[in-house]
Amino acid sequence: MHLLSPSAFFASVLSPLALFTRILSPAAFRAEILSPDVLSAYILSPETLLTEVLSPAFLNLRVGSPRLLTVEILSPTVLSPHIGSPESMGVRVLSPSILSPHIMSDGHWNVEILSPHLLSGHGEPGHDTEENHHLSPEHHHGHMDNLYEHLVKIHNYILK
Repeated sequence: MHLLSPSAFFASVLSPLALFTRILSPAAFRAEILSPDVLSAYILSPETLLTEVLSPAFLNLRVGSPRLLTVEILSPTVLSPHIGSPESMGVRVLSPSILSPHIMSDGHWNVEILSPHLLSGHGEPGHDTEENHHLSPEHHHGHMDNLYEHLVKIHNYILK
């Protein structure tokens, strides 16, 4: 599958063009980004993705609102080699402490949810740890400079 490599994943899924043309609604987001074909290599299995991540009961229990799934799926845990364990899916990605009201305040949203290694320069000082270097700059394909602005617009649209 062409999305198995980080570079192909970023180019196909996280480019601003893909974000604006394909993620036009929560339903479209789930269909395009959360499909088993796209994320089966990053999340345990298609069955796990469908039963645990897309389950309304799971979302309501872990997050409080399926709308916040747009934030979780772009977290560093999902887009790094840490993916695969129930701990990371249940604790790091879907943790209520991560998806709290301060997500969009004080500049913490990009650090806690997206991580500096995803945003290429938007991270706060002091958070540039070894963990944030799983995805090297050559994987960014020039799309990361404006990705934060695009994601904020999409985040605001989804939560309207």
